Amino acid sequence: MGKPRKRIPRKCEICGKPFLARPCDIKRGRGRFCSRQCSNVNLQAAFAARVQEPGTQLQKQVRSSGLINMRVRRGQLKRPDRCSQCGKIGRVDGHHDDYGRPDQVRWLCRSCHMKLHLAKEAAQ
Repeated sequence: MGKPRKRIPRKCEICGKPFLARPCDIKRGRGRFCSRQCSNVNLQAAFAARVQEPGTQLQKQVRSSGLINMRVRRGQLKRPDRCSQCGKIGRVDGHHDDYGRPDQVRWLCRSCHMKLHLAKEAAQ
């Protein structure tokens, strides 16, 4: 079996409960929370803070996709059943080239949508 692994006493950053963390976890920036539940609370708070920051890219993305989804639900905008790039029939995603113009959306199949984003990331 081998000898037991060393654990370091820590205090959870969310609830303050004491727990034991492995040194390798602490070295990698983990070992901050006593449970997955406390970790998830931290992640949700961080995401909410990023969305709340005015003018951030994430806030614009969330707003634009929310507007498109709302208009589709209300019947103000029709989601086509065909990709505007390759013509494949099936479910399509809305893609915004400019989040400042949430009404301008291209309807792409998942494959074309992912290729477009991967090409955009590679160009940066």
